[in-house]
Amino acid sequence: MKKYIYIFILILFSMGCDEFLEEDTRGILSPDGFYATEAQANAGVFGLYNIVKSNPIYGRNILLYTTYGTDDMTSSRRFGDANTLLDASLSTSNLGATVGIWNNLHNLVVNANSVFTGVTNSDLSPVIKDRILAETIFLRSVGYYHLTHMFGSVPYHTEDLPIDELAVLGETSAEDIVAELVSDLKATEDNLPTSYPSSEAIRATRWAAKTLRMKLLLWQNNWAEAEVVGKDIINNSGLTLEPNFADLWDNDVDGFTSETIWQMIYAFDLQTSPITDFYVPRLRDEPADQADRQALIDALNANGDGFTGFGLLIPSDPFIASLAPDDTRTPLNFTQEYEGIALKFPYTPKFQNFDQQTSPRFNHRDNTVVFRLADVYLMLAEALNEQNKGDEALTFINVVRARAYEPDRPNLIGLDQAAIKQVISDERRWELAGEGHRRYDLIRWGTYIETVRNYDYGSLWDPSGIQDHQVLFPLSPTQVELTPGLQQTPGY
Repeated sequence: MKKYIYIFILILFSMGCDEFLEEDTRGILSPDGFYATEAQANAGVFGLYNIVKSNPIYGRNILLYTTYGTDDMTSSRRFGDANTLLDASLSTSNLGATVGIWNNLHNLVVNANSVFTGVTNSDLSPVIKDRILAETIFLRSVGYYHLTHMFGSVPYHTEDLPIDELAVLGETSAEDIVAELVSDLKATEDNLPTSYPSSEAIRATRWAAKTLRMKLLLWQNNWAEAEVVGKDIINNSGLTLEPNFADLWDNDVDGFTSETIWQMIYAFDLQTSPITDFYVPRLRDEPADQADRQALIDALNANGDGFTGFGLLIPSDPFIASLAPDDTRTPLNFTQEYEGIALKFPYTPKFQNFDQQTSPRFNHRDNTVVFRLADVYLMLAEALNEQNKGDEALTFINVVRARAYEPDRPNLIGLDQAAIKQVISDERRWELAGEGHRRYDLIRWGTYIETVRNYDYGSLWDPSGIQDHQVLFPLSPTQVELTPGLQQTPGY
């Protein structure tokens, strides 16, 4: 029994100690008799959102591990998580943050199954029950979406299993898991509301579930169904592209825009957003010319700003070189100055917040946008192009480009399928830089290994030795040894 408890602790280590004091440790909340009211069921669901918001998932690590090691970002200096990806050095003895990602995604799945069982067995009204079950299925699907993209075949379960059964659960292929996720989401997504009040804005709507299903359909090369879903979101959600790209990243509106489909909500002095510190400069590194240092400090103080971050996530030189001066996204993707003072490193302003009153170091309140409408437009264009509907695909690309370029560029017309593929890749790179989509895009297109192998991350890293199996992440050898049904990721 000790072995099984250790396995469970590996899966659920981020929950803390208190949860293990109860005899039944299958989930955060007991499925037996807890959900007597809608408020209690909602409490169970919000426990799942707290897992999703945690550092190993959307708080930090998944965003780092889907951004580093792509053709967007590099690092200002060597440090652990960056090195493993920019050097392509992930291995069973150099796991980086992959263990935390694995554990917390399984934590999400285990507890989603517990909530699902509790709500299923409750006496809640059918309407409330169907809504909360659909929300739980969505959150469980988020866990498996990342697990399959990062690790391939993994243990798959949709029941609230006891510890001894979890320990010996065999693996299911990524293809089979994705097929189940698509089926589950399709069957339940319309039970979700089309919107929530701002006080509950973290909760997944119908459109968030459809966006996740669309991403999975692209993974399956199910272009026709992805087209249907994408048009449904664009035509029926009531969401519109924010007219000004910069307004998507306005800290004063906390990410509540006409374009946001799903986001993580963080709060000053409560549950804060740690990823922001990776984008905010570190004052000791700046400015480029030390003769300007006092002028920089004075300018920061005058604005109530501070360079109090880590300054680690920075745009790479090839990415900067790809940016166009007439693209309104460029100033949000790259700057190398503050109030006219030249900085040593380039930075990505759209994720920065320098405000020392409401967003100081380790206490940022900035929301993390997970899904937004421009992503759907470009996914729809991809689905159409793969069906040889190139002219229609260009109409959706042109909508995104119309917002991006000032003055407006002429609409793209008459491109062949290969040229449209390249346009989609470029536009997704510039539109969604650093938002956690690029690694999965490159893997889906079959270009990840080639891109990394030939990419210039700067003189501190050499990714040329990346191997084909590194498209996926390794598992902890200890966890593989202790879990009879678990196999090491092939190639490691």
